[in-house]
Amino acid sequence: MEFCTRISNQLMLKQIDDDRNIVTSPLSINVVLNMVAAGSTGGGLEYMLRILGSKNIDEINFKSSEMMAVTAGGGSSNKAKDGPTSGRVDRGFHRPEVHGGLAGLTPPSTGNLDWPYQPPSPPLPPLPFSPLGILNRPYQPFPPVMPVAKDGGPSNNAEDGPTVVMVNGVWVDQRFPLRQSYKELIRGVHKCEAKTVDFLHKASEVVDEINSWADDASRGLIKDVLQPGSLSSETAIVLGNGLYFKGLWDSNYKFDASRTENRDFYLSSDNTVLVPFMTSHKIYYFGSFDGFKVLRIPYKGRKLNKNFSMYFFLPNEKDGLKILVEKFNTCPLFLLQSLNLREVRLDEFWIPKFKFSFDFDVSKVMEDMGEPLTFLQNPKDWSDMMHIPEDVPIMKPNMIQKAYIEVDEKGTEAAAITIMGMQCACSCMPPPKIESFVADHPFMFMIKEETSNSVFFTGAVVNPTSSS
Repeated sequence: MEFCTRISNQLMLKQIDDDRNIVTSPLSINVVLNMVAAGSTGGGLEYMLRILGSKNIDEINFKSSEMMAVTAGGGSSNKAKDGPTSGRVDRGFHRPEVHGGLAGLTPPSTGNLDWPYQPPSPPLPPLPFSPLGILNRPYQPFPPVMPVAKDGGPSNNAEDGPTVVMVNGVWVDQRFPLRQSYKELIRGVHKCEAKTVDFLHKASEVVDEINSWADDASRGLIKDVLQPGSLSSETAIVLGNGLYFKGLWDSNYKFDASRTENRDFYLSSDNTVLVPFMTSHKIYYFGSFDGFKVLRIPYKGRKLNKNFSMYFFLPNEKDGLKILVEKFNTCPLFLLQSLNLREVRLDEFWIPKFKFSFDFDVSKVMEDMGEPLTFLQNPKDWSDMMHIPEDVPIMKPNMIQKAYIEVDEKGTEAAAITIMGMQCACSCMPPPKIESFVADHPFMFMIKEETSNSVFFTGAVVNPTSSS
């Protein structure tokens, strides 16, 4: 997760200069990279282990089952066309003898922080395993463990948690059949059934199919994750992850919409825009650090080992967002640990409403970080995932992500789709007594599950009035 959080931070540094809002899902990227690692071997596996910070493939597969467990039982997804979904997982699975991975998609439009590191919370308890059934059967959603409302969102009962749904998909060309061992692994760990398609003659139809899957996985929040022509006759395989989140603020921290008012938000260019700000007189989790403040708002329903919160990171200076992101880049573990925030009644408290989407080329950011996906170009490194003809000289992997977020008085709705494809080329400071939290200038945010310390979404708000 640390590497994927670094990807998000690296991207933020670039987008802040362009005055663009950003939302990404480190978790979604991590899931896809884990699926790749599970089928790679040789130098490709060594590369994946290095960037993911794991000792061996067993550790990666165990982490994957942990991620699926975090999202298990968070409500059923809408009907996902021809795509697999998440369910309960067997945390004690034994890995078959595989190692794992995949691309060529056209993307859509220093120092030390003074925070003592705290080890992550202990892993979630095991969940029972539920097999998905035979291959190529019509998709049937898993029965929800938590009640959901008729519109698909979280129910209004105080004991219910956020709606959290994760789905994984694999589309493989009929010329490159998957190894049986890899099929069994993604079925058991990632709750995913691969679908055989014909990229050679029907690449455009597969684009439409994957876009439809992504639309369902995001509950209509993300459209056209793949552009026309993104896949071609040379495409061998596409791996996808879809993540959906909808949570209501905990009743002890919710906002009163009647008190929302328009206020100035200071842009990085020293200009201002008028945006609706939310407020409350309630007590919030708060911390003041060197150069910035942190606010945490829990979501309703903290049961079944699910404990979600949204964090807001506000630099003290109106133009301090870039410096703050640079700090986090040098110490990415800060976002993954438990922060020691205390409950404080704030003297003044304002947070803007915002709604926007963002898409980017993940592989380009990885290249800028010095970890390009070109390390996965050797076809032999994919031999544990699928059968590759000997006349294929090189593989071309690429990864993209598209995400969406909306924050208002009721809560948060967010979604992310991450797609990786592969083509075969035939050639702490003590706070003062009186505190305030007025997010009237660019800030960072994060949605994290507290028990597992999994970062589901992160990003930055530069202009709340902008939809992109």
